[in-house]
Amino acid sequence: MDTPPQGPRTLEEHLEQGLAAQIALAELVRLLLSEFCFDEREQVFRRKLEIFRAAAADGLEGRRIWPHANPATEDAVKGMAISYIDRIISSIRHPGEPAGGRPRRPRNLQ
Repeated sequence: MDTPPQGPRTLEEHLEQGLAAQIALAELVRLLLSEFCFDEREQVFRRKLEIFRAAAADGLEGRRIWPHANPATEDAVKGMAISYIDRIISSIRHPGEPAGGRPRRPRNLQ
């Protein structure tokens, strides 16, 4: 009989499990958004992602999350959350893009 997984025993294990959960959720969100916003045309796909990003940021900025918290702390946490949203959205690639990101225009070296 298999033994059930045990919870974290040390602070380091607790932090590792929290980090693993954040990474897993971020990856699930990336996959869901890429499917939800998919369009064959890359410009339309990008526009849909930007609309989604703006709505998420506006939703955080437009309301109080912790009514009894210090406003400066709440603003700082909201800023970090919006930055995290931006990183997730910017990591989503259109299937037609190369793996390394968008192709760059060649520089005119003359």
